[in-house]
Amino acid sequence: MDETTAAAAAQRTAEMLVHVGRIARCEAQTPSLTPAQWAALRFFAHANRMSRTPSAFARFHATTRGTASQTVKSLETAGYVERRRADADGRSVVFDLTSAGWARLAADPLNHLSAAIAALPAAQQDTLAESLQQLATALARDR
Repeated sequence: MDETTAAAAAQRTAEMLVHVGRIARCEAQTPSLTPAQWAALRFFAHANRMSRTPSAFARFHATTRGTASQTVKSLETAGYVERRRADADGRSVVFDLTSAGWARLAADPLNHLSAAIAALPAAQQDTLAESLQQLATALARDR
C-alpha cells in the first residue's frame, strides 16, 4: 500500500471511529446526560476509591479541573453522585455513585456498543482493545 492510499485508509478509519461514537451516544431513548456527564458517571463507577476525585477525572477525560468540577457538580445536583471526605486525606473529597447513579448507568447508551463488541470473536475483541489502547496512548502523548 503506497503512502497516499495508507493515509486515505487511516482517514476513513478515523471517520468510522467518530461515526461509531456518535451512533453510540445517540442511542439513548430517554433524555440523556451530556457526553461529559456520561464519561464522569462511568469514571466514578469504575475508578478505585483513591481516584474518584474531580482532578483524577479531569486527567482521565483530558479536560481542565474547572470543567471537570462543573461536570461532577451537575451529577451531584442530579443526585447521581455523592461527595464524601477522602479517608486518607480529610482535606480532599471523593465521589461515589448513589443508587440513582447506578440506575442511570444501567441505561448507559454505550451498553449497545458493548454488546456489539462482545458479539465479536474473542481474537477480534482483543485486537480491537489493544489497538484502541495504542491509539489513546499515542493521542495522549501528542497532547
